[in-house]
Amino acid sequence: MPPKKLHTQAEEVDDIKRSLDMLTEEVSAVRQQRLQNIEKDKRIMLLENRVVDLEQYTRMNDIMVTGLEPRSYAPALTTLNEGETNEQDDTSVEQHVTAFLRSKGTELDREI
Repeated sequence: MPPKKLHTQAEEVDDIKRSLDMLTEEVSAVRQQRLQNIEKDKRIMLLENRVVDLEQYTRMNDIMVTGLEPRSYAPALTTLNEGETNEQDDTSVEQHVTAFLRSKGTELDREI
């Protein structure tokens, strides 16, 4: 019986070695995935910064118009006697802005 004990001890040692090898492989896989995650985080940060830069670039030529009188769309929706429409306020906001900019000496690239 004593040789059998040695045989089982040798098997146990082999099992432990296999388990250790498997754990070592798993640890190296986890390390590799961590490195990949770090690289992906860097890539995400770079892309987010590019998006922010592009958003700021697109806002660079935006114009904020102030000073226009607020208008109501109610007169445009109402009708006069016998189905005639109210034409007193038929100019659009775009036309108002265009006229205002032209009065200040600013020309626009496109016609409205």
